[in-house]
Amino acid sequence: MIEATHHVLGAWWVALRAGASGSDYLNKVRLSGAELMAEPYFPEEALAALREARFDPAAVRSLELLSGMFLWHDEGYLEFVAHCRAKGCLAYWEPLLYRDSLIRGMPDEKSRRGWELVQRLCPNWPGLRPERRSESLLLELEQALAEEL
Repeated sequence: MIEATHHVLGAWWVALRAGASGSDYLNKVRLSGAELMAEPYFPEEALAALREARFDPAAVRSLELLSGMFLWHDEGYLEFVAHCRAKGCLAYWEPLLYRDSLIRGMPDEKSRRGWELVQRLCPNWPGLRPERRSESLLLELEQALAEEL
């Protein structure tokens, strides 16, 4: 048990040294047999999808109908969601929820953690660009939602 704990804590320390923070991991440690595991907040494969996304100035914006939020085709967000869901991570909406709350001028503290984690670990993700979270998008968002109703 001590070896398993040392291995997991060692991996966690390596992640911290690479730029992750303690809050990048869920606030629980799961005991599985003799194996102790610290679970990342977002799976690495999901974060890799956001890191691979490249800004396209001609990116097409669309309205994600289930959430009523804007997405741009260059963000790689659907791959991020797929990787999160495959690993049982249900926090995948947090970055979009927080961005949407910024557009609405009412930051949602419940989803801030996921947004800040993406800011820290995927700083070049196109979805973080100021023009994609600006309150100036609110009228366009409301019009797009009204057209869908």
